[in-house]
Amino acid sequence: MKIEVWYDFACPVSFVGNELLKLAIDCFGNDKSIEIEYKSYQLEPHSPIELNENVMDLLQRKSKLSDEKRQALEKEILEQATHVGLSFDLETIHYTNTYDAHRLVKFAQKSCKEKEVIDLLHDTFFHKQKNIGEKATLLSLAQEVGLDEDEVEMVLCFNKYEKALMEDRDMAEEVGVEQIPFLIFNDMYAISGVQPLSIYIDILQDILQEDPACYELKNAKRSRTYCEGSKCDQT
Repeated sequence: MKIEVWYDFACPVSFVGNELLKLAIDCFGNDKSIEIEYKSYQLEPHSPIELNENVMDLLQRKSKLSDEKRQALEKEILEQATHVGLSFDLETIHYTNTYDAHRLVKFAQKSCKEKEVIDLLHDTFFHKQKNIGEKATLLSLAQEVGLDEDEVEMVLCFNKYEKALMEDRDMAEEVGVEQIPFLIFNDMYAISGVQPLSIYIDILQDILQEDPACYELKNAKRSRTYCEGSKCDQT
């Protein structure tokens, strides 16, 4: 099974969604048969490295939310976070430019260490509240997982893997990604944004049980038409 995930390290919904996905996979004890392909999606590509804007302010601005809907989103994020044992204060977290962080993950894929780097980036940003837009922070993380320091510095000092980020963004536009995380399961189902754990589990269960309707979609030409969120329960 292949799962494609568009995400951003400084997005709390992406963080929670990633942890929910891991928990759902653990429920089946079948993680070795599941390939997760992480794709970059910067919420604010032109954001400065400096921690200027609160992450919830950014989400409110990007999604054009009213104050009431912003509060509802924040509550929903924190409620879903409790399901995976996460605890963070959204009001004290400020967005940073994640361009270099995404390129570091692309480099880490060569050594099959992208998942380790992703977990460290999340922990560093949301729990330790360090700036993952700064090269010094990224070099420290790379060293922690055993990546070659000289190679990492070369990646960060130049625009290596920029093309890979652009390809991820182009594919996101083709698929129709409007909010993250955005996940596509085996070219059959897609979910986006804040979703309960049960949605992840239901989708995995449908695929692993080889539902005939799923096979029909799987074998059809990829049309970029998917069920999303709670609609997947109706399949």
